[in-house]
Amino acid sequence: MNIQQEPQLGREQVLARLQALRQSMQIFSLGQALNAERIRSFSRRLGPLYFDYTRHLVTAEVMDSLQLWGKLQGWRLALQKLSAGYPLNASEDRPAHHMALRDLGSITADATARFTAQADRERMLSLLDRIKEGKLRGARGHAFDTLVNIGVGGSDLGAAMAVQALRAQGEGRFSLHFISSIDGVALTRLLPQLRLDSTLFIISSKSFSTPDTFENVKTVQTHLQDQGYTPDECSRHFLGISAVPQAMFAFGIPEDLQLPFMNSIGGRFSLASCIGLPLAAHLGRQGFMAFLQGMHEMDRHVLEEVETSIPATMALLEWWYAQFWQAEALAILPYHQDMERFPAYATQLQMESLGKSCDIQGRPLLCSGHVVFGEVGSNAQHSFMQLLHQGTRMIPADILLFANMPETNDRQRNMTLAQGLAQGRALAMGYDESAAAHDFPGDSFAIRQARLHPGNRPSSTLLWESLEPQTLGMLVALYEHKTFLLAQLWGINPFDQMGVELGKRLARPLVTCLNGETTIERMDAGTAVLLQIVDNMHRGKYS
Repeated sequence: MNIQQEPQLGREQVLARLQALRQSMQIFSLGQALNAERIRSFSRRLGPLYFDYTRHLVTAEVMDSLQLWGKLQGWRLALQKLSAGYPLNASEDRPAHHMALRDLGSITADATARFTAQADRERMLSLLDRIKEGKLRGARGHAFDTLVNIGVGGSDLGAAMAVQALRAQGEGRFSLHFISSIDGVALTRLLPQLRLDSTLFIISSKSFSTPDTFENVKTVQTHLQDQGYTPDECSRHFLGISAVPQAMFAFGIPEDLQLPFMNSIGGRFSLASCIGLPLAAHLGRQGFMAFLQGMHEMDRHVLEEVETSIPATMALLEWWYAQFWQAEALAILPYHQDMERFPAYATQLQMESLGKSCDIQGRPLLCSGHVVFGEVGSNAQHSFMQLLHQGTRMIPADILLFANMPETNDRQRNMTLAQGLAQGRALAMGYDESAAAHDFPGDSFAIRQARLHPGNRPSSTLLWESLEPQTLGMLVALYEHKTFLLAQLWGINPFDQMGVELGKRLARPLVTCLNGETTIERMDAGTAVLLQIVDNMHRGKYS
């Protein structure tokens, strides 16, 4: 079947076909299926990316049916609406304009958003130019050489991940630091090490009111004042990035140190906005534009190819395993030390977007997003990969490899690539009893059984030429589009996150209790007991 040949099939028919195909897969063996024809059919090239999905529990008929399902779920129209600025974020009645941020070729239909994004970007890059040229200095006349980004969630993870991933590509102009946790531990350690006269603190917050962020900001303000800075001098050491300019004014951020962006940009989709200032500072104008170019190339790819695009293929495979194989997790395994923050970034992107229990109509869902986790691949092999290979749960994996690694020597690069390639092979092929008997003839029955790998464990291999700004931009946009397309399959809004709001509201009265300003009388019994124990421990009376 080809999706262009049977558009008349309805949703129920496609689901029934997929269920029947799932039953037929009981005897499917990846070890027997891998051949030249499968490699031709289940791999794609896109610029510096080679995408291999040969090691998935699918046949050509399964893939055709999955692509038809994506078509029936209205993927093309959804992408058109995303591009045109339709208010897809229904809970906030807002569009999602993240594609406009990196539209370098007029592929999005919302021209107003595109022009606004260009103006905001140029304002950011021009401000960075002024800082680098020494035209914008600290309160006491010193040029800035240190930037401290204070933000959390989407105002931290993306920029921190990308700066770390591209650490070898930077201009070396600034020392960059990231502060996110509300506990202030990292900030307390960092502040004494800074030369305050040449340090600029970036307050990165869409609402400019995030408690986690502003607790850290208060600590910085106190430290500056303790070091003799006047309030006016303090204000020259804070740069604000927000979708609420009036909040930046109210806080006291000077207008020339304000970077606004559109309120239609979701935090976890905001890396290409002014939230990405740390990355732009690290890479410079040319490098940052290369990063955006990579995102733009992936945007064009998915808009043109839709159901057969790489993000669509990855989304369909995840949906297939969640709906028909009861898979509940996805492992992301980058085989490059500088990519160590990428799994955390992808975790927020997918789990905050797809962690919903009802669809946009309020109807309950039986299945939605995966648990996403990961680690640098070579480290994962010595921790949780044991469960992926021999555990009783099927956990698909994305294996990210880089053919060229100029940051290391050839010997260790080859060892790294060999390890990553071997993991995909081992997951798919397994290790059966005849092989174990041949390799370890003296084993007891129990030891031999413990050596067996069931195989048929799915994985994708994303092989990149090298880790560059362009390739990282493509990778980030790939996972963004995959997440958006998965949301359409489940009928959910990927641009809100009401699940994180309840905990924030419940924390407010707890803070007053811990500060001794109110009592615990209205707390539930479990929380009241824990609060009392915390108080006893704090006073040294716990025994």
